[in-house]
Amino acid sequence: MDHGNGVLALEAVDVGLSHLPDSYRLQVQKGAVLDKLNRFHEAEETLRKASELQQDNSAALISLGIVQAHAGKFEDAAGTLEAAISKSPGNYYAHYFLGNTLLQLDPQRDPELITKAEDAYQQSIRLNPSFADAYFQLAQLYLQKDPKLAEKNLVECLRRDPSHPSAEYVLAQLYLKTGRPSEAQKMLERFKSHKKKATEEEKIPGVEPVPK
Repeated sequence: MDHGNGVLALEAVDVGLSHLPDSYRLQVQKGAVLDKLNRFHEAEETLRKASELQQDNSAALISLGIVQAHAGKFEDAAGTLEAAISKSPGNYYAHYFLGNTLLQLDPQRDPELITKAEDAYQQSIRLNPSFADAYFQLAQLYLQKDPKLAEKNLVECLRRDPSHPSAEYVLAQLYLKTGRPSEAQKMLERFKSHKKKATEEEKIPGVEPVPK
């Protein structure tokens, strides 16, 4: 899975399940592999089966909610993630992904969804203050109604992840909008540098981080 070979990963997990068919962890892993292969219906079925194998099934429910969102079933995904959070309220990623899912519904029809998404991101940050993406998503929500708060969250996102390209680009645009062209230029140069580096690394197969 980590090297992008989903087919081989699926073969491996199926071998494991042939020996341990009721393994909760292997069933959850199989669901994740099927999701990566865009076999969403099979992934859902596998994760539902996993969720019935043990009482503490929050990992299966979170994975199921993510699969449902990837399949475009956003209402189902939101319900599943809320159920997972009720069982495991301390999982920061469940809150984060719930925020993403709520924004895929219809915030214009139901503005309360934005408030709920904001609460979900804030809860994710409370549980894991180092998770940069949650700050970025909060900033996206604040861009129109409170640019200063948006900037604060973008800066914090980059403090947690100095090479977050989306945050760099959005912050550069915000600097331009608020009349700070020199700061915007510096941030754009930083964004282009990180983007170029990422592109070069993608061209090299099998790049692994050097152990410290």
